[in-house]
Amino acid sequence: MHTIHDPAGVFAVLLAALLFSAWLSDLLPMHIAAILPVLGIILGPEVLGIIEGGTVLQILGSIGVMYIFFSAGLSANIASRTARRSIVPTSVILKQVFIWTIMPSMAGIAVGLAAGASFIRACAIGLFFASAGARSALKLNKAKFQEQASYGMPAFVPIFSALCLLVLDTLMSGADARSFMLVLAFSFIGGGLVWIVFPRLAALFLRHVKIKGSIEVWFLLFLVFGAAYAGTFFSIPAWFTAFMTGVALSAAAAPSADSELNRIPVRDDIFIPAALLFMGVSARISGILPTGNWILVAVIFVIGGLAARILIVFLSKRFALVTEPLIGLAVPFASFSLAISWILYGSGLFDSVLFLSALALAIISSIISGISMKQGSSGAEAPSAAGGDKSRLAIPNRILIALSKPSSIAQLVELSGILHGTANSSPIFPLVVRMPEETASQQSADSETLLATAVMQLSQMQKSALPLQIEALNAGLGIIDSAIQKNADTIIIGWNKPPRLSHAFFGNVIDQVVSGTSQMVLVARAQFPWKQIKKIYVVAPVLVNRHPGFAAALQCIERLAEATYAHIHFIVAEENAEEVQKIGKSLASFNSAQTSHFHSWRDIPSLIQVSSGSHAMIALISARPGEASWNPAFERLPHVLAEKNSAANVLMLYMPAFLPEEAQASEYQQPLPEPLAESSAEALLAEAVRAGRIRVDMQTSAIADGIYELMFAALPHTEKNVLQSVADHFIEMVQRQPIEIEPGVVLLHDRIENISYPIVCFGAHKKGFRLSTLDVPVQVIVIILVPHNQGAEEHLRFLAEIAALFHSHDLRERLIAANMPENLLSQH
Repeated sequence: MHTIHDPAGVFAVLLAALLFSAWLSDLLPMHIAAILPVLGIILGPEVLGIIEGGTVLQILGSIGVMYIFFSAGLSANIASRTARRSIVPTSVILKQVFIWTIMPSMAGIAVGLAAGASFIRACAIGLFFASAGARSALKLNKAKFQEQASYGMPAFVPIFSALCLLVLDTLMSGADARSFMLVLAFSFIGGGLVWIVFPRLAALFLRHVKIKGSIEVWFLLFLVFGAAYAGTFFSIPAWFTAFMTGVALSAAAAPSADSELNRIPVRDDIFIPAALLFMGVSARISGILPTGNWILVAVIFVIGGLAARILIVFLSKRFALVTEPLIGLAVPFASFSLAISWILYGSGLFDSVLFLSALALAIISSIISGISMKQGSSGAEAPSAAGGDKSRLAIPNRILIALSKPSSIAQLVELSGILHGTANSSPIFPLVVRMPEETASQQSADSETLLATAVMQLSQMQKSALPLQIEALNAGLGIIDSAIQKNADTIIIGWNKPPRLSHAFFGNVIDQVVSGTSQMVLVARAQFPWKQIKKIYVVAPVLVNRHPGFAAALQCIERLAEATYAHIHFIVAEENAEEVQKIGKSLASFNSAQTSHFHSWRDIPSLIQVSSGSHAMIALISARPGEASWNPAFERLPHVLAEKNSAANVLMLYMPAFLPEEAQASEYQQPLPEPLAESSAEALLAEAVRAGRIRVDMQTSAIADGIYELMFAALPHTEKNVLQSVADHFIEMVQRQPIEIEPGVVLLHDRIENISYPIVCFGAHKKGFRLSTLDVPVQVIVIILVPHNQGAEEHLRFLAEIAALFHSHDLRERLIAANMPENLLSQH
């Protein structure tokens, strides 16, 4: 294989490795920092030989290692921790020091000695075991590893690791005792000067700089690399100077909105990946195989590292230092730990076996950490803001969706899933309001079908759903009462009426909800899936920046832009354009937004040009009538824009009127349904197999015959006319409004008399049944029969568990592949 030496080729390989690692990290519960070094080994000279650790990659990698240590120093977050120091008892601090540093260090020393290493090498292993957790993860992993409660750690962990690494690295440099003491002295003096001078210098510069943005980054990087270069004249390692610069700047970044250093920009987009790839490319693996005990050493190293993490979790829970389940396995061995292992590898304290063992430990710990954080993370994803800024609301968080028509369910649920965010474990509430004048049996069946469809779609999106079914004389009042009862902060309603036939804002129900609530209300009209949005026009009224709910409206738009990679075009009144842009630039998605100004409301339609197939969305931010930023001229604008731009999605955002404390209240929160456990899932399948309610490799040619076969298998002793009636109802349902758990899997459900517990049937047809209402042939039929007196919420919760069984246990593939029902119990 031809080795690439040209800088352009090296850079192209680096970007390809980064993109592939990002894709693999999204696919697997694995930290991207653990994937890149493995790719480096594969692409390196000792495997494929595509790339070598030449000058280009070495320069980028050296800069990346300094970035890692600088970011680790910033993660210490000294300022916010110092502000809370007076309220933290000394006993708690001592327990943290022991649990997070001393205990894993001792475990590492014990592992090193057990593997036959020298004492100083055993100390290096102990340092590595105590190094995990510095928040220097790549930005591409933000959504997966962003929970502060699960991914944070005491500030002294990275500081302890850096100081110990300095001592060990200096010892291995071969210097005599005098030189050793001089290097340490210069390092501490240099760190002290950085601590004193840099925060003041940075604050002075950032306060007076007129060109905001990249110039701030350049100045901070100048401090890092300038200090690192100056330190080399005194034999101070460049990585240590970069780390101390990060610590010093984190100490100056006070947690207040007025601080110039409150949001220090660190760009790790390419240099940290280059460092991680360079580590793998430069690692030597050719000399490992001849050594006989390398497998034993690696196994002892990995087991010891995981044991140290588990001890941190156990002792932290034991002494009540944390409350989060598993706390992300006390955070994985990520980029900071790998950088430390690289320094130890370069100094000779780690050989190739130990370095590759450290990489294996990083991979395994990242997988376990990702799984545990996914299961144990809690809370809403909210925009970062200072505590005193009351316009920054942690919403949308608890979202209620008002359902009325089957045709709009998919669009409303999709919108709610996007606005819910990626790290929000609060439930989504699908709601159906029943009218008393309708027949009880018909309204119950129709409303449960609507809710079941919504629950299935939310389950596919891996969102927690608590379906609601209420009876009310007035639909608007029912929605308002349900939102209050469930403490929903956001209400989503569909808008289906032709705009030119109405002279009010929308329909009566929407008017009642808007005027009767203080929550954020989103009125949506979808002409195409929300995920396909390419451009978002945002119309903001005059004085919108003074509204307390403006930040929440921006949060909605930002989540839509992040999920769809859509470009944002602001349309704002000229007199307050500067204030609106200032607020919008605090969110990443608005930094590159285009802006147009209007002088009067009549100018707005001419500023929005939506062509057919352009997949544009119009978002109108509105206050409620009587509020300062509301204008009577705004009343007709949604209809004018929707009529003129009939191909566009339209979203009307009524900003919330409550304060953050009210938005974040949790007295009405209910526990989320537990996911279907492995044992419960297998027990459900085993019971269905024993009862003969599973048909695999069905030979019927029509789906109606398949439904009849499953019904008679489910209730063999029931009268045929009763079974015939239920089966006919199912056939009508699947032809009129089928519910898909996933493509190719159709769910049918109904209530019947004379059963005391839910009954589940599964049928598989390898070729699939063709239905005109579905794009994919139906290969699996799921029938659920529940007792007639079972509650609606319990019934729908059971449907969600069945959907989870398909998503988490590959039941569709197992049913299609099985030749007999008993095969299902041996395939998993």
